[in-house]
Amino acid sequence: MSKYMSLDLETTGLEDDALIIELGFVPVNTKTKEIREDLSYHCYLKCPSFEELEPNLNDFVKKHNKGLIEKAHKEGISKEQFLKEFDEYMNSPEIKEFYGEDDIKIMGKSLTALDMPLLQRDFGRNDFLRKYFHHRVQDVSCSSSLAVDLQLLPEGCESSHKLAKFFKLGEDVAHTAISDSVDVAKMYMGIVELQEKRKKFVTALVASAFCLGWILSGIVNSL
Repeated sequence: MSKYMSLDLETTGLEDDALIIELGFVPVNTKTKEIREDLSYHCYLKCPSFEELEPNLNDFVKKHNKGLIEKAHKEGISKEQFLKEFDEYMNSPEIKEFYGEDDIKIMGKSLTALDMPLLQRDFGRNDFLRKYFHHRVQDVSCSSSLAVDLQLLPEGCESSHKLAKFFKLGEDVAHTAISDSVDVAKMYMGIVELQEKRKKFVTALVASAFCLGWILSGIVNSL
């Protein structure tokens, strides 16, 4: 599994009735370490005005996402327009060439808990998720938890914020759906690289132990 579609959603909160207001999709090949931002798709989804939504928004969203909500209200497209544009995007020659015959698997953070339920709710399991993507997903939140358990990452890196900080990501960029999709891919490839480094270290350690044993054996035999 090396080719993914890195996904990030921005919403009006974490509640069950939260609205998707921004989507970003970025093709990724972890084998070649390609993050094809030039092949990305991005849009804002039309939502009610901030003033209309404000009574039901949590304090974090009121403080940090007011500008995004206002932008989605003014510039957002309808769900029907999104589905039309996304179908054209997924069937474009560039995307077809990138993925070839490979299944397209979604990559993201907190996918199973947050993004997948919202995508299924708004666009449908069979009409959207199953139509374009394989049922296997790469949830980087789960991958980071596994990496902490394997002691590849320090405690606390289960948090996407701390994981991004560990890999020095997202400190000097605007947090948009596209930039977050890119950072998610970088975090996952960073975890894979840590495992590759450990594997090389263990291989070198075993080889060194073998050589040392061979040298000691020769010394003992010469006595």
